[in-house]
This record gives sequence, structure tokens and C-alpha cells, in this order.
Amino acid sequence: MGLFAIDIVGCLSEPVPYLDLSALPRELEGELERTVARVAASGWYLLGPELEAFERDFASYCGARHCVGVASGMSAIELALLAGGIGPGDEVIVPAYTWIATWLAVTRTGATPVPVDAVASTYNIDVGLIPAAISERTAAIVPVHLRGEPADMDAVTAIAAEAIGEFCVIRQGAVLGDGVAILPHAIVDAGVEIGAATEVQARALLGRRPRAAGAIARDPVFEERLVIGAGCAIGVNAVLYYGVEIGGDTLIGDHASIREGARIGSGCVIGRASVVDREVRIGDRTVIMFTGVIASKSEVGKDVFIAPGVTTTNDNALGADGWVEEKTAGAAIEDEAKIGANSTLLPGVRIGRGAVVGAGSVVTRDVEPRTTVMGVPARSVGSR
Repeated sequence: MGLFAIDIVGCLSEPVPYLDLSALPRELEGELERTVARVAASGWYLLGPELEAFERDFASYCGARHCVGVASGMSAIELALLAGGIGPGDEVIVPAYTWIATWLAVTRTGATPVPVDAVASTYNIDVGLIPAAISERTAAIVPVHLRGEPADMDAVTAIAAEAIGEFCVIRQGAVLGDGVAILPHAIVDAGVEIGAATEVQARALLGRRPRAAGAIARDPVFEERLVIGAGCAIGVNAVLYYGVEIGGDTLIGDHASIREGARIGSGCVIGRASVVDREVRIGDRTVIMFTGVIASKSEVGKDVFIAPGVTTTNDNALGADGWVEEKTAGAAIEDEAKIGANSTLLPGVRIGRGAVVGAGSVVTRDVEPRTTVMGVPARSVGSR
């Protein structure tokens, strides 16, 4: 081995640095120098206004009420475990190959570290070995990112969600108001803002990115922001896309889907398994019962009642070249109108204020305000 090492060194025209840490701060060189000079001039080397400013800014970015700066990564892990109620009698899965601080943070809580071996390509925790290490006492998994190579967090969180149970994902950058409840397996992505006292049920997905491929390929336009007002309830398996805004005290039912660009007012009910498509507008206190389909660019006013199974339509389609954008938007339903169960509203029709559409009707033309229509096609049977 010694001769081999000498031969290799002899082949090199110049030494290869093991790790060039000086390259990291070059882009921020001026800013870093000014910051260091400011801290040195202040005389605050521990705590002080710089730390307070960081805690305030980072808490705001994370949507948390507080952020606590600590002296080391070990202290940060320890505090996180303690905040999760982990202590004596619990087991915490940790990488076998890591700095000792990872293990010490676990033992300082009174819990027991359970090591899992590393994967050879990155030396991070081998996620394929985690399930075998899980027991009835497992309370947490603490992966470590080594040398700039992140652990496979998607796989780790999936394993934790299935095995540990009381688990949800709240991405950094989400903002949660006071008293927000996130139930197991829900995912709240970055850019999601949830108002106070809102409850998000199990397996809801908040902040889905619209995507399309193949026959429906198009370029969705959306803002990576989702706003949910205070006092709302988001149902089991509900999917809310980016670009959506929902007013306070609104119920989004189980398995409902709210697409990008939709705007839903306050005090509304969007029933179980209903679909509110992209760029739909729904006014305050409107009720859409279960399995409704509100097509893209439909407009629904205030105090509207839509019974189960109602469908509004538009004329988008799949053409020879794929997606064909609609030329005629979905229906417009004015304030206080009532639409009976299993009715269908054709593209572009307008239902006047206070009008009533009988159950099972197919509406092919505009309905005058306070008129009652029914049938296939729907015809006027009186006025209110």
C-alpha cells in the first residue's frame, strides 16, 4: 500500500484539495464581511439583537410563532425530540454513521438510539433497512444529511407515516395560524397559509402543483401560494391546489378537489367528492352538495344552493393536437339561485338571481331571474 500511494502521488502535477471550504462564501463575501464587522462592533457575541432578528425572521418564514436559536445541532435535535414528547421508554432510529451528537441528543432525552447502517454511495442512512428497525417503541426517525448529500427524505417520511402513525408533513415556508390542527398523514406544502382554528383532516394535500402530460399537455399558470381563512375545515383526502383562496368558516368535504386559481368565499360548503375546477369563482355562503362538478371559469354567486350531482360544463376538449382551451366558459349562477340534484348546465348559460332549476334538468339556454325551469331541455314552468 505504501508503494502504491507513492506512485499515485508521483503522478500528480499538483495536489488536489480534499475540500475547498473557501469557495462557499465567495458569492456572499461582501455581505458576510459587513455582517461580521457589525457584530464585532456591537460587542454582542452571544445572543443579542442579531440572534433576535434571525429568530423573528426565520419564525415568520416558517409560519411558526417562535424560533429559538441554540448553540449546537445537538441542542436543536434534543429540543425537537423533547417538543415531540419523546423520552424514557421510547426508541429513536438514527444513522449508524453520523457525528456522535445525533446519538447524544437522543440519550439526553432518556430515549434509546437504534442505529441503522449507511448506504455505501452516500453514507447516509439506508432507508431500505429502516422498516426492520421499527418496533412498537419507535417514536421518531432522525436522518442526517452528510457532506451536502441530503438523505432520501421522501422515503423516510413515507416510512414514518405508515409505521409511526401520528405523522404529518408541514413544509418549511408554510404559515399556520393559532390553534390550527393538522391530522395524521396530511401534507401542507411551502407557500400555504392557514388561518387560525382551521382543522385539516387526515391525508389532505394542501399545495398541489398542477401538472399535465401526454394528451392533455398544457402549461398551467399558477402562483405557489394557497390561502385558507380562519375557522375552516378541510376534509379527509381533500386536494387543494396552489393558486387557491378560500374564505373563513368554509367546509371543504372529504375527497374534494379545488383546482388552481379557484376563489371560494366565506361560510361556504363544498361537499364530499366535489370538484371545483380552475379559475372558478364562488361567492359567500354558497352550498355545493356532494359529487358536484363546477367546470373551469364558472361563476357562482352568493347564497346559492347546488344539490348533489350537479355538473356545469364548458367546451374545452381534447383535439388532434392535445388540449384545446375552452372558448366558452362554464355557467354563471347568480345570487340565491337553487339548482336541483343531477342537473347539467351547458357552457355559457346564465342562471338568473333567485331562479330554480328542477332536479335532473339539462339547461341549454339562459334562465331569467326568479324563474323556475325543469325538464330536458329545461323549460319555464313559472316564476316566483
